[in-house]
Amino acid sequence: MDRSIVDEFFDIECDEYTRKLLLDLLAQIGPGTVRELTFDVFNVTINGSDRTVDIEDELDPDRSTQITIDQLREVLAGHE
Repeated sequence: MDRSIVDEFFDIECDEYTRKLLLDLLAQIGPGTVRELTFDVFNVTINGSDRTVDIEDELDPDRSTQITIDQLREVLAGHE
């Protein structure tokens, strides 16, 4: 996991609305479900089958990272 990309995503994109949106999606995600979200700078793909979350920098496609759904929940909880 590239922590700098995760931190940038939360600093730039993750206001209260986005945080609630992500938490709601995580509560609904299940096997076979994929959700793709596009924000101003980052794209986020939540994969229920793999239990992973890909965060990609829209402005620099070479910058991306993958974290688990549980890691995303932890980070979201820390940004209350």
